[in-house]
Amino acid sequence: MNTYEMMLLLDPAFASNEEDVDNEINRLMERAGGQIIAKHRWDERRLAYEIKRRKRGVYFLIYMRAPGSSIRPLERDVQLSEGILRALIVRADHVSEEKMHNPIAPPSEFARRPGDEWGRGGRRGEGRRSRERPGEEARRKAEQKESEPAEVASEPQASAPADAESQTDAEEPGTSPAETEAGAQQTTS
Repeated sequence: MNTYEMMLLLDPAFASNEEDVDNEINRLMERAGGQIIAKHRWDERRLAYEIKRRKRGVYFLIYMRAPGSSIRPLERDVQLSEGILRALIVRADHVSEEKMHNPIAPPSEFARRPGDEWGRGGRRGEGRRSRERPGEEARRKAEQKESEPAEVASEPQASAPADAESQTDAEEPGTSPAETEAGAQQTTS
């Protein structure tokens, strides 16, 4: 016998009665010749799209042991059941008994996945189109730097005096400030 994990999506009206759910699951296991290891009711959720005219569904997680030859008939029986909207059956040989009896909690409806910078939007513009894409800010800053006039990186210049009268006419290279002052006095006398 192999170990399997079966996720069932049930009609909420059907799932509201625990006894009916238990009877249906036990009936399916008897027909498949399997035994239930663990059974957990996960959560009732709004569906992304209607399934058999239902907008909501209740998830059940079941771990079971069954012969491999009985899985295809089990899937057919599940499809014929009126209370079960969808089912997924996969091998679970890698799952320990401890994890089967203590499964992880169902993911929250608006949980962010790792690497999901966008989150989930709403009708008020919090969605994808109103937010910047990853890397968009860096690209915009690079474009701004390219459009600014390029400044020449040179030696820092001493600040020029603010008073225009104290400035001398063009200083000749190789002359000291004292020589420039003496030349300025000769022109004024």
